Amino acid sequence: MKMQRSFLFFLLICLIQFGLNAQEERLRINSGKIISFDFTYGFHLPGGDLNDRFGRNNDIGGALSFMTDKGNWIFGIRGGYLFGKFVDEDVLEGFRTASGNIIGSSSTFANVALLERGIYSNIEFGKLIGLVPGNPRSGLRVTLGMGFLQHKIRFEEDRSSFVPQIINDYAKGYDRLSNGFAVTEFIGYQHMAVNRLVNFYVGFEFVQAFTQNRRDWDFLLERKDETKRKDFLSGFKVGWILPFYISPESSESIRY
Repeated sequence: MKMQRSFLFFLLICLIQFGLNAQEERLRINSGKIISFDFTYGFHLPGGDLNDRFGRNNDIGGALSFMTDKGNWIFGIRGGYLFGKFVDEDVLEGFRTASGNIIGSSSTFANVALLERGIYSNIEFGKLIGLVPGNPRSGLRVTLGMGFLQHKIRFEEDRSSFVPQIINDYAKGYDRLSNGFAVTEFIGYQHMAVNRLVNFYVGFEFVQAFTQNRRDWDFLLERKDETKRKDFLSGFKVGWILPFYISPESSESIRY
């Protein structure tokens, strides 16, 4: 009986030691500075002045980020492409007949689609707050970005019957190209697996942009549009992270 108790005690000590070693190994594997490439998709709803012009939109983009070893601080640059098919301002209203159609170059009805297009770029900084036991790189991700937002109306013309009034430079008088300074906030959950194979974040993004029409002339207004705009976006964003770890043992080696 005494021998059995001794054996069980020895086995318990071994299991505890094994668990501590495994925990230490997991922390070692998922430690160090990180340089990462992020590939993102977002879905947004407009607000402010942007809500009067466009409906919901999507974006695809990417980022180059750096995460510190101590504190999990995040620094990076980010950019992307906005697109949508819901346009609420009919800038071609003056070309439409009583039935709502547009006469094209071949004297037939031309099918012209109005689409939303845009770009954004910013620098960002933030922090990852670890919430998962044994994995300091998974938890609450909070970032703040400052940069640039641009949007315009794009005309997708009928190839069989184009509209001369909106081709080439004439389109600039109707597309309402606007851009300006923008602030972006993100809050969500980030997961970076201890084996480094599954790495992503998902959460909510909010954008406040202060823009203005940049065209010299608006044909509908018959003047330059100098209105100061407040364009807002809010929505969902998910990103896939491709990390490259800078080993804590050697700052000169990068491991994936």
